[in-house]
Amino acid sequence: MMAETGILFREEMVSAILAGRKTQTRRPAQRAVDGWRGFDGDTQWVTVKAGDRLWVRESAYIFGRWRQNGYTAGGRMRWRFVEHPSKQVLYVDDPHLSRHKIRTGAHDRTMTGDAFWLRPSIFMPRWASRLDLVVQRVRRQHLFEITEADAQAEGAPAEPSGDVPPSHIAGFMALWRRIHGPDSWERMMQVIALDFTPQRKDRAA
Repeated sequence: MMAETGILFREEMVSAILAGRKTQTRRPAQRAVDGWRGFDGDTQWVTVKAGDRLWVRESAYIFGRWRQNGYTAGGRMRWRFVEHPSKQVLYVDDPHLSRHKIRTGAHDRTMTGDAFWLRPSIFMPRWASRLDLVVQRVRRQHLFEITEADAQAEGAPAEPSGDVPPSHIAGFMALWRRIHGPDSWERMMQVIALDFTPQRKDRAA
């Protein structure tokens, strides 16, 4: 039975998928503890199988407003974001963002009326996702097993590393460290390598 799972991507990787340069992604197979010095159990990615559908969660502007939602134990006001029933979304690469009422900072929360607010990828709702990734192949492997062809399929640019010529593996290594931390590449980490076919769902705000 096909499963659906949300999957976080940074803006640069979403762009690579949309451009057709990214058809693979690697996710940790084990939960890291103590700054990648140890591992404790499997992550959700070990259950993904061919045929499953991953919906991309990315930072985007969602139309709605902030409402007061009580107070914290320390007396600070809590806020809750409420989406407008019209379910409108703008993506960060939209060339027409300047035409819309955009809000990004917490200091604007007391402003009345609805607007397009920048929401982090972790908060993207299913309806706002513009990309589904249909999983074609699943491999459990060590991070170091990645090949040059794999790294290129990850959407990583070719970058130099020491005295060796530029390679996509070096570019992927730099990307992995930016996402998971400077020490993450050196750990004997197992990953789930997912090959996918993207399916785009255009939405109009």
